[in-house]
Amino acid sequence: MSSLGKFINTSISSLNKILGTNINNLSKFMGENISTYVFKDTFTGNNGSDPNSTYWDPSQYFEIQSNQLHGFINNAQGYVSSKFYLANDFDIFVSFNDLITGSTTANRIELITTSSDNEETCVIGARYKTNLKFVGNIRHSGSWYGEVDGDALTSDYGELGVTRIGSTITLKYKNANGEWTTLTSRTIGTVDLYIKLFISSAGGNVSGDFDDFIIDTGTMV
Repeated sequence: MSSLGKFINTSISSLNKILGTNINNLSKFMGENISTYVFKDTFTGNNGSDPNSTYWDPSQYFEIQSNQLHGFINNAQGYVSSKFYLANDFDIFVSFNDLITGSTTANRIELITTSSDNEETCVIGARYKTNLKFVGNIRHSGSWYGEVDGDALTSDYGELGVTRIGSTITLKYKNANGEWTTLTSRTIGTVDLYIKLFISSAGGNVSGDFDDFIIDTGTMV
């Protein structure tokens, strides 16, 4: 083999080693750092803007602030609703922080699912009831099963989640630095469900920020 041929073979061999090492490193990096979420909205945007119009309808009570979905309300209730719906099994959750409810009973922030005719099917949130606590409820065939109280909030931060497997829906929550806690589960069927991020005031100012809305598993349509 000529000197030129040896040089080319050596160069190709070295290049393959370099590429192989870099691809392996990239694969490891991707495996460790790239999520497998179906969907994630971190509510980024200019302060004062609406949430992403591809996924959410606007609301006069919500706007982007500091790359979070900020809600503020007084003696009223409001929400942003999803343009997408969830079919079949799913697992979703959203975090909230900087929650201020005052001490008026029923002041609250919630994650809600609704059917296509806008009937609420389940509610999981943080509500003031002598103190600020996690609360949830599930409805089927037009009737609520009954409100269930969870733990008191340990700070102004928490996470809210809803899981459906088959026809069973489960409400869950997470306190700051805590683990997921199941609040209640009921059978409601398998209808397609939309999402509402909700805030309500029965008296005085209520404000809070939603962040990191995630569809962990499921079919987003």
